[in-house]
Amino acid sequence: MATNKIPMRYELYQNENKKSGGYGKWYAQPVVKTTLSLKGFAKHLHDHNGTYRTSTIKGVIEEMVECLVEMVSQGVGVKLDGLGTFYPTFECDGAESKEKFDILKQLKGIHLRFLPEGTKDEELTSRKLKEKVVLVRDGKDDTDGQGGSQEGDNTTIENP
Repeated sequence: MATNKIPMRYELYQNENKKSGGYGKWYAQPVVKTTLSLKGFAKHLHDHNGTYRTSTIKGVIEEMVECLVEMVSQGVGVKLDGLGTFYPTFECDGAESKEKFDILKQLKGIHLRFLPEGTKDEELTSRKLKEKVVLVRDGKDDTDGQGGSQEGDNTTIENP
């Protein structure tokens, strides 16, 4: 396993949506084993840089979330340099005409979207993230018995 890369587990699944153009094909998806709470993430940040207490980090993040919701609700995108931009989008049904559009009927949801920082040197672009991980296939569905590793595009792929 590459020493400076972060292991990212994945599993395979078959698309069973008959209406999809990819019906019957196999795809990979990341294995998400858990989700950190705000307190857990603050502790993780503290463990990397002990300058600030976990409670201080947690408080700053909580305030950031409140202000982020406020700004995005007012139509202000929020760009966090080195991270990306948060902005709102609507999910709504279409109307026959502009005159027949009724926001209370057509609007189904308001979504908070995130666009990672897009410059090539940033850590959150999809290409940068791909270079930083070692893809490790989750063993529970591995029925083909293939092992070993493959290298390509600066991404290491390992099968158990």
